[in-house]
Amino acid sequence: MESVNIGVIGCGQMGMDIVRRVVGCNPQLRVVALYDPDKNSLDRAQSELTSSPVLCSSYHKIMEMSNVQWVMRAYYDAYIQDRLTYEKGLEVEAYKILANAKTIGADKSMKEALWIVQKADREFVSLDLKQKIFQYCEDLFKSVGAQTSVLKYNASGAERGAVLDFIDHPLNNRWWLEDEFKKIIKLKTEEEKLTRLEFIRTYENPGEGSFYDNISSTDAKHVTSETDDAIDYLWENNGFSRKRLSTQLFQFTPVLEYDELDSNTDYIIRVSGYGETLLRANGERLKPTKYEKGYEQFKEFPLPKDLVKDGKLKITFDTPDEEHLNWRQQSRVTDVWIEIWRAQPYHPESK
Repeated sequence: MESVNIGVIGCGQMGMDIVRRVVGCNPQLRVVALYDPDKNSLDRAQSELTSSPVLCSSYHKIMEMSNVQWVMRAYYDAYIQDRLTYEKGLEVEAYKILANAKTIGADKSMKEALWIVQKADREFVSLDLKQKIFQYCEDLFKSVGAQTSVLKYNASGAERGAVLDFIDHPLNNRWWLEDEFKKIIKLKTEEEKLTRLEFIRTYENPGEGSFYDNISSTDAKHVTSETDDAIDYLWENNGFSRKRLSTQLFQFTPVLEYDELDSNTDYIIRVSGYGETLLRANGERLKPTKYEKGYEQFKEFPLPKDLVKDGKLKITFDTPDEEHLNWRQQSRVTDVWIEIWRAQPYHPESK
């Protein structure tokens, strides 16, 4: 077998573990290029490899290198990025339809919104990239026995690198919307339906002067903490959870910082996640007025004005005493809102 040059996209703990196993079992495989958005991960990977790989400024650079034969991860990432842009756009369009629910009726708005988000299951994007991914996975299986699918290549489990089995996993909230709409249809009155639809529509957009952050999203504006650990993903139903995408990603003790609060406004901090939430605002532990512990339920903490006199706020979370629990059962945070307190705010019912 002739030498095969590999480009590696993603040089964190899991990425480098895969490199060690694949390259270690076949000396003909040679890593010649690396990319990772985190410079520390990139430097560690380079120091570990003896092949003196080129450090690239983007995964596109690796894809353009003529001496790289295998860049499956790059194609995978490019395919996922294209799908993410497409499917998020469909969800935005669906919420525009829900905004007219009072005019066209709750049931009709749900039907039309679902038709839009489910377009991702009918009309596909970047199929050329998908085809290349399947070909690379076939080549990897034939050359080094890499099992990238449970069904196709008999991988030991979906959680162990079976990337092909998740290649078309939803990148918008259509599964969650399907389930939520089924519940809403059963509500007795139109008013109840409209109230719930409005909450869903504005979940990530609480209004002017209020703030929302999906803790693990790159779009989060106020999250300053980072995690490079592989256990920040909710693994359930063998990887096919139907919960909101924001619920499936988390940090155990995130840090959020704000500098645009109005010191004359009453705010409430709302948190979603799982388990306990030991929240501090500018170092002071706050007492909740609502404290639900399940997934996609809510805790609420009134924010005293004297803590944000200068308009700045730092939210931190103490670690609960849960060393006796497996990490899958430990408390975590998924979403955080800072909302202007109104006389009769809407509190979604527990699931």
